[in-house]
Amino acid sequence: MPLHLGTNPLTGDPVRLPEDALLRHVVILGATGSGKTVLGKAILEEAARAGVPCIAVDAQGDLASLALAPTQESASRHPAPPEAVDGYWSRASVAIFTPGSGRGTPLGLNPLRAPPPFATDEDAVVYLDALAESLAAGLGYDTRADLGGRAKDVVYLVLHDAWARGRWPGDVPALAALLEKGGPAQAETILTKRERAALVRRAKSMTVGAKGLLYTAGPALDVDAMLAWAPPGRTPLNVVYTGGLRNPAERDLVVATLCKEVYRWMTAGPSGDLRLLVYIDEVAGLCPPHPRNPPAKRFLTLLFRQARKYGVGLVVATQNVTDLDYKALGQVNTWALGRLLAKQDLDRVRHLVSALHPAGSEAVLAAVPSLRTGQFVLLSPDHLDGALRLEVRGLASQHVVVPEERFREVQSTHALAGVAVPEGPVERRRTRLATTAAKAARMEIRADVEEGIGLRVLRIFEDLPGLFGPADIVGMTGTDERFIGILLRKMAEARLLRAEHLEGRDVYWDPTVGFDPRRGAPAKAAFLPLRVPLVEATRQAKDHLRRRILVLRDERLARKDFYYVPLWRVEAEMALGRGRGRLGKTFFVNAVTGELAHTTGGRLTFEELPRKDARRLEPLAPKGLLDSGPTAKVGDPVVRGKVGPGQAQEIVRKSFGAKPVAEPPELVLLPVWRFDLESRSERKTRPLWIDGTFGTALRSPPEGL
Repeated sequence: MPLHLGTNPLTGDPVRLPEDALLRHVVILGATGSGKTVLGKAILEEAARAGVPCIAVDAQGDLASLALAPTQESASRHPAPPEAVDGYWSRASVAIFTPGSGRGTPLGLNPLRAPPPFATDEDAVVYLDALAESLAAGLGYDTRADLGGRAKDVVYLVLHDAWARGRWPGDVPALAALLEKGGPAQAETILTKRERAALVRRAKSMTVGAKGLLYTAGPALDVDAMLAWAPPGRTPLNVVYTGGLRNPAERDLVVATLCKEVYRWMTAGPSGDLRLLVYIDEVAGLCPPHPRNPPAKRFLTLLFRQARKYGVGLVVATQNVTDLDYKALGQVNTWALGRLLAKQDLDRVRHLVSALHPAGSEAVLAAVPSLRTGQFVLLSPDHLDGALRLEVRGLASQHVVVPEERFREVQSTHALAGVAVPEGPVERRRTRLATTAAKAARMEIRADVEEGIGLRVLRIFEDLPGLFGPADIVGMTGTDERFIGILLRKMAEARLLRAEHLEGRDVYWDPTVGFDPRRGAPAKAAFLPLRVPLVEATRQAKDHLRRRILVLRDERLARKDFYYVPLWRVEAEMALGRGRGRLGKTFFVNAVTGELAHTTGGRLTFEELPRKDARRLEPLAPKGLLDSGPTAKVGDPVVRGKVGPGQAQEIVRKSFGAKPVAEPPELVLLPVWRFDLESRSERKTRPLWIDGTFGTALRSPPEGL
């Protein structure tokens, strides 16, 4: 299907680019503010409408908004063709992958996945040399320098030897082990003993500490998985966000690994039809001209040269034609030229325009400086007759920068778990109730909504558990807000969801799966102070071991983790007796188990029905000692809640006869350390919990068994 990119501002005619043009690759060129990313998003939206899966590299968060339906305000400012909006939202499913982080769908790197079968030995050499170059850069070497070049050669020789022997190292630790063994004889002469030892140390430390999260934060990057997660009838649009990485070297390694995996995937199943689109926003620095050779360059160049015959198209955006190596430029057939003002920038594209459009090159160059934002000159000799003026159409999605903390909230719910066919009686009943609720909502309000909207909304609460209001669900589905409000109310009446009132609005959550307090409401949480840091918690854990030494002599600390347990702070009043007035009390209810949290002699205790008189219970902390902060920015794990704020108030009312005040419960996060104690002889482990505020050693997890 032709890609509807916009209109010709001179004639008003629609501008359409044949789908096959993407196979010959596209470069979007223009100064800052010329609208390059908007054109890139329009191409991605059209590809999704055509059923072509996409992988897009996003350095700033602009592309993540492909998951956001347009608001009335954005749609009025930049109206999109109705068929583009309807086609996109009926086909696209957006996943936002965050390498080295859990902000979106977590993603790890394994640059050493088994290579594809090679047609010739030359293909093997090119592939392994490119892999060695990216690994050497990932190890911190400058491959242009003498030492870096020699380190890269050693990595190449070790990899080639392992491949030839059929003993491929499956991950970075396995590569470190091979480097330590020495490898082929030729590799022994390239580095000195000290240099070799340093190379091994760097390889061993690659997966340690914060930098190790790049390899361990989630499942290894897998193109097959990226193209398979969307439900039937939906097109996967995968956004790989690199803006949260620690430095440009990590970005280079992510893009290099992605391009390597695309190469591996495409060569395993050759096809001449377009079956994947790869888009890189701001490609500057990834594929520069000689002599620079960053990790991604070799694999990007391979894709530019070979991707077409395997059914893979590339689209890249950049500010300057000199950001791309000439070998890559030679493979590009379609160019979109945006506003360029500097004379030197125009001179740099003069030869390019002359080659693509020799008859009218001067007219094109004269028009480029006067282009407005969102206007381009489109050159595609094999697909268009001459140079074509283009004004990019309005987007079917919003065009905003999405903060990292909202990634998991806004991405399509199918990204984490596809819509499975219900099998058991419980699933069939929930499906039936969701469908009935949607029908009932349609009877109250006339709205053009997709079939299965009830089940889709239910999947949101299952796949991304949270306390969501109608506006939150609208942002994830693009459906009419009035209809969603009625649908959520109907689902609560059917007991599929539980209704709450927080922060002045109605919110809902699924009691069968619970809620992550960082999604939806509340926007802020209070934090019990972390008075027991890791050093002190470790000391207490060791003291606990010493006290048990007569029972288990060979235990040791094997692992430690940190997380938060959610509590609800409930303010209530208790009657003191006839004529004696009322006493204000603060209660803390465990949002996971429903137990009351209080202190006894400075030690934390959880009890379903405290043995003490409620009037004598010691609260965990007065409100004035609690810190406060946005829930969306809590990066450490938080246990999923199973008790809502309304239920917490009811627990206080029924347990103590107290009357909760009008003030809604406040979410409070309790810091907890967990240690795994391992028996050296039996290789068995048992856990120990120490709360981070009072330092109490707990025999069972505060979030319940």
